[in-house]
Amino acid sequence: LLFRFFYRRLQGELEEQEKTDGLTKQAFTSAVRDHLAHYYKMLAQVESRVTGRGGGGGVTLRCLNIMLSEPMQQLRVLLILCEGVKGLKGGALINKLNELNKHGDPQVFQLTDAILNQVCKPLFGMISRWIFEGELHDPCGEFFIQENPNVSLDALWHDGYSLRPEMIPHAVVSDQLAKTILRTGKSINFLKRCCNVKEWGDFHSMSKEAETYFEPQESSSSVGFEHRIPALESFVNKVAKRVDSHLMTNLFNVFRCGDHLQAVKRYLLLGQGDFIQQLMVLSGEDLNEKAGVVSAYQLGSTLETAIRSSVVQFDDPEILDCLRVEMMPHAGGEYGWDVFSLNYIVQSPLTCVFTDVAMKKYLRVFNFLWRLKRVEHALSSIWQSMKPSVQLFDRVRNEKSENVQGIKDEVRRCHCVRNEMSHFCMNLQYYIMFEVLEESWTEFEAKIKDAGDLDALVNAHETYLDNIVEKALLGERSQALVRQLNLVIDLIMRFEGFSGRIQEILQEASSKRRLRALRAEVETAQGNWGLGGDEEEAGVDTDIDCFPARFLYSTRYELDAISGDYRVLIDGFLKMFSTIPHIDLGSLEQKINLHYYN
Repeated sequence: LLFRFFYRRLQGELEEQEKTDGLTKQAFTSAVRDHLAHYYKMLAQVESRVTGRGGGGGVTLRCLNIMLSEPMQQLRVLLILCEGVKGLKGGALINKLNELNKHGDPQVFQLTDAILNQVCKPLFGMISRWIFEGELHDPCGEFFIQENPNVSLDALWHDGYSLRPEMIPHAVVSDQLAKTILRTGKSINFLKRCCNVKEWGDFHSMSKEAETYFEPQESSSSVGFEHRIPALESFVNKVAKRVDSHLMTNLFNVFRCGDHLQAVKRYLLLGQGDFIQQLMVLSGEDLNEKAGVVSAYQLGSTLETAIRSSVVQFDDPEILDCLRVEMMPHAGGEYGWDVFSLNYIVQSPLTCVFTDVAMKKYLRVFNFLWRLKRVEHALSSIWQSMKPSVQLFDRVRNEKSENVQGIKDEVRRCHCVRNEMSHFCMNLQYYIMFEVLEESWTEFEAKIKDAGDLDALVNAHETYLDNIVEKALLGERSQALVRQLNLVIDLIMRFEGFSGRIQEILQEASSKRRLRALRAEVETAQGNWGLGGDEEEAGVDTDIDCFPARFLYSTRYELDAISGDYRVLIDGFLKMFSTIPHIDLGSLEQKINLHYYN
């Protein structure tokens, strides 16, 4: 009766599970029925002995119990297996079978291991098809790799395919091997769909070798199925290495990924100094306007002029065509300098490296460097305008007066303040351009050479950008320092306006003195004395040579305020270095401290 109970339960479970779709479930039920066929054969032999048709005497109950003990044990194991995998499919089913396979009884182990071999056959077929052809045929969702059909070509590498963790058959595929299998098939699809490559290697010999690993084998030892895992991993890695090598060769030799990375560094990270300087000089007049009236079309023309005016004109036209001018979204009150940006636009397959997230980081760094460059340009313009300031005091009749000497002293102080600001900006730019950008680029180049697959290249690029953003004081933990730096930059731009107003007043006074001297020469040539009756009667020369006291006092007051605010902001900036110990700012702090405190 117990024997009959097991048999009927097993038949019911099989009939129920055969209604379920899935190649692994079909393989499982087929393997169980194969073992039931052996049971039917054994049952016929028992019946023959009991009835005496097979020759010999009858069978006692004890003998019958011994004859049926092994088949009953097998029926019990098969029933346990059927109940254990109910509702499971694919890798989850294999994992459950592997769990039930861990049994101390050699006969039970051999039975379950043989079934596991058969169930893994469709899985190995899927793996073989995926790593050789990049084809994913999985209508029942059993494979541990799934496809996202709604992904564009630009996002194919990152979002087109992914792992199903619950479907990874850990009995035969480790997590690392699953990632390798995913990358291999993904690389083939990337070559076919994004790179338009029809051939990606000669796998004829490898396909023959694959039969050794992908065809099920009967296990005759107690080691079981798991003894094939290391050899399987070695073979998959060999196939992956060949596909990855073909993909990387196409990416760098055909689509020039390395040249584009260099171009982004030169253009967006301001590595090409002469080009950036020309662009800033040529676009300065337009960018001084309100953002709402700045023409992106005009700036595009300015970009072309800057290219032709620098060594960049000899770059490959294919590279230069990727460079664009963009105006960032803005509200009212902003100027062109605040919204101007360069962008570098590439097409598939390079978008797998230059992702939207990566380009946002590039633009974030560009905007920061562009602002620093603007400050450097403003300080240079201040120096150029103030350099001839000594000549503006020529022919001042009251040169020894308190007002004139006071104005000279304030102009001299302006030069000193400008030098302090210039020293700070130069050292900050040196830190970012050389200690951050160049060192990060050197590390990135080494990782590019070591990158054996596209995932390694993408990860290296992401690490490169993350290091730049963090070390350039743009990370989340450096926001307080960046706010302090923005206050310093705003003060420098305020100083630019202040020095410009001083120069205008000095220029106006100098023009009046030159005009008066010219008139005196004309009157002298005509035999007259003085400047002329109208001007002498009006006494207009009294305030031309000596500057008004209110001008001296207002200049001194504002310069004191700017100088004092600047020192306070710089001191606050330096003190904040201790709040970001994850960034090595020792050299920058030392250079600034040497200037201000020694």
